[in-house]
Amino acid sequence: MSLLVTGGGITKLSELIIDADKAWAGKGISNIKEISLAMAHGDVPFRGTASMGRLPAGVAGNFLQTCGPGRDPWWGLY
Repeated sequence: MSLLVTGGGITKLSELIIDADKAWAGKGISNIKEISLAMAHGDVPFRGTASMGRLPAGVAGNFLQTCGPGRDPWWGLY
């Protein structure tokens, strides 16, 4: 992978700043920042019906379960 830079300024990919609060030609990025700030080790991000969601880490021995389309995943008991 390479990063093409014209002129001075950004020389590394890590220097890019992405404004996640801005809508880009009708293709907005919504609440990614809030999810990532609230995430902890073991959390699972998922796509909800209207936006991204975060499922907190489960208890050892539980399994990830879905209830079909349009429903959020949850931790089921083993």
